[in-house]
Amino acid sequence: MYVCAYTDSEADADRRPLTEEERFRLDTNLPQLIRLLEPDELCDELLAVEVIGHLQYEHIRSLTTRADKNIELVEILVRRSYADLGQFLTTLRVTGQGHVAKVLIDGGGRS
Repeated sequence: MYVCAYTDSEADADRRPLTEEERFRLDTNLPQLIRLLEPDELCDELLAVEVIGHLQYEHIRSLTTRADKNIELVEILVRRSYADLGQFLTTLRVTGQGHVAKVLIDGGGRS
């Protein structure tokens, strides 16, 4: 029972909302994200791992420009959990966009 309680609290920590600092990092790097993200394959993968839902996926895919898709994707991500941010970074690497993950991890507003 103790292990189960520990696992639950660990899962709760991963499901916590993003901190102000984490949201600030996304906001600070928004120009780089708009420029660098390739949203189509990324959205396919984010849907598959349930970081975004079907309605969000359809909405993003309906937008006409890459910049609009990337802005919407970041706006959704800011409202997601810490675990979802981690999955987003993993998905960036899986889709060959590890350089974008590096901007978020190390960039601090620099590309």
